Amino acid sequence: METMLVDRKQAARLLGISVALLGKLTAMKQIPHVRLGKIFRFDPIRIKEWLTDQQNTNTIFK
Repeated sequence: METMLVDRKQAARLLGISVALLGKLTAMKQIPHVRLGKIFRFDPIRIKEWLTDQQNTNTIFK
């Protein structure tokens, strides 16, 4: 099964955060992403796993 990658707006909506905060997390390499040239894409499955991990460690910024 192939996973469709989502754009920044869709990923931010999935996480319930702003696109600006997602951009900061991406720039800090805190959130899993794929860079395709100048375009960033996000795997919804990896985003959900990352969010679960962050909830388990009780912090987003490490």
